This record gives sequence, C-alpha cells and structure tokens, in this order.
Amino acid sequence: MASKTGLQGLGQGAIAGAGIVAGFLPIAIGFGALTLKSGISLGSTMGFSLWLFAGASQFALLEALMQGLSTGAALATVVVINLRHLPMSLAAQRRYGHLPRWQRWILCQGLVDETFALESSLKQPRSFGFFLGLHLACWGAWNIGTLLGYQFGAFLPERWLRFALPGLFFCLLLGNLEERLGGSGGSGG
Repeated sequence: MASKTGLQGLGQGAIAGAGIVAGFLPIAIGFGALTLKSGISLGSTMGFSLWLFAGASQFALLEALMQGLSTGAALATVVVINLRHLPMSLAAQRRYGHLPRWQRWILCQGLVDETFALESSLKQPRSFGFFLGLHLACWGAWNIGTLLGYQFGAFLPERWLRFALPGLFFCLLLGNLEERLGGSGGSGG
C-alpha cells in the first residue's frame, strides 16, 4: 500500500475521477456561458468556481442574482444548499481518519456530491494522494469548463444551457441505476 501521507496515488485518483470530470465539463461550460449572458464579470465568474466550487449553489446564486434578490438572500440560499456538506464531511472522516488532521481539512475542501459518492463506494483505504488527485481533477475540470463557457458562451443557445445541471443529475442517476442493476462496467468490485 502507498504511503498514507504522501502524494502516491495522485494519478490514480485523477483517473478514478475521469467519469466525474467528463460530467463536470459540460455543466461548468454551461455555468460559464450563463454568467456571460447574465453580464457577470469573468473575475466574479471564476471566483464562484474557484472558491465556491459547488455547482448547485453556483447555479442557485446565479439565478438569485438574475432575479434581483438581495445579496443577503442570495448568500442565505447558498448557505442552505451547502448545509449538506456538513454531514458529508463528517461521514468522509471515516475514510480520511488515517490521515493527519491538516490533510483531512484539505480533502474536505474538495468534497462535492460526486466525489463523496465515488469515495463512499471504495472498499479499501486510499492514500492522501489518491483523494487529492480525485479532488484536484474534479476542481480543475470545473474551473476549466467555467472558463471555456465564459469565453465561448456567446456561441451557445441559452435554451441549451438550462439543461446543464439537470443533465448532470440525470447522468448520475443512470450510472447509479446501471450499478444497481448489475452493470459493473468491468470494475470487478
């Protein structure tokens, strides 16, 4: 087994997240394009993705701003949506428990619904590097997609963009159904 505290497994974690990355890119492109069409600056758009990194919250915040809600109401919406991260982070501590506290703190910053689901399916403990690789691949894909969407969003019809987030959840649902119905996809697990 790789070192529990080193960066061994970074590439394996990134590869494990390939399916999430593939799902994140079009959603993040949609988010970037919608912010462009809403008149939000590139700096604010990238700030949402770099620091908030929570797709549902970002779309909700964008919608709140577009509807003219007060800043307080918009932020309250984000807080309420993100409350689900508290139990997810607590549950993740079982998987991260063998790691030093500072590494657990870093990993909880990159924990999103999709990485939580993937990590919950793991049968064996993984290294800090594995989890970090998974989280960085997903965070990087989200931010690259956001930037691409902002840069090229003027070429995308807005009606297509409204299906981005529901499309992600539909893909996750299909993947979950396939797994439950016995389509392991060759994972051997």
